[in-house]
Amino acid sequence: VLERNPDNRKRMLDLDPAQFIATLERWMLAYYPREGELVPGVRNAEAAALAVPTLVFRSGPRDVHHTRATSEELARLIPTARLVEPPWGDDEWIERMAAQDGLFVRWPLLVPQLLEWSDELIGS
Repeated sequence: VLERNPDNRKRMLDLDPAQFIATLERWMLAYYPREGELVPGVRNAEAAALAVPTLVFRSGPRDVHHTRATSEELARLIPTARLVEPPWGDDEWIERMAAQDGLFVRWPLLVPQLLEWSDELIGS
């Protein structure tokens, strides 16, 4: 971040260290897995109570950040969920991280599946 935008160095150094640490700790609580939360920040009971159509894209088997087990369990947990295969291979997240061209650059590939799903739900 500092190499891409050298002005960020001054911004970072101008931050109050205690406030910066407190912010990062608060963010960690939102992202850090806890017992009873398959998805950090969402209690399993809340997910199981969802009554809206939900599409869950299966994760790749080697993705340690978004495990396949998590996507499959989430689809089982949400009563209205449908588990589907994404429009890319199993190593998409790993490949995007290595390519450094943006983690979400291929997300537009999801559009046809999302539109098809939407059409099923509301009719075309």
